Amino acid sequence: MRGVSYSLDGSFVASAGYDGVINISDTVNLDKVQVVKTLKHDDKVVSVKWHPYLPLLLSSGADKTARIWFPQITGR
Repeated sequence: MRGVSYSLDGSFVASAGYDGVINISDTVNLDKVQVVKTLKHDDKVVSVKWHPYLPLLLSSGADKTARIWFPQITGR
């Protein structure tokens, strides 16, 4: 794992790694933490950070890109 960031309300955690994947996990029920969304870079993900006020996620990767995601998590 390369980076971790909690959403403003603490309901989600985004984790990123060298496999190029960003996993967003629901943390409301800590007894049953589950991945609810997966995002993908073309190469290793270097960092991930939730916006402090908006439901946006910023990530940067070894593919020399910075991406802004609006993950629209459903099914809650």
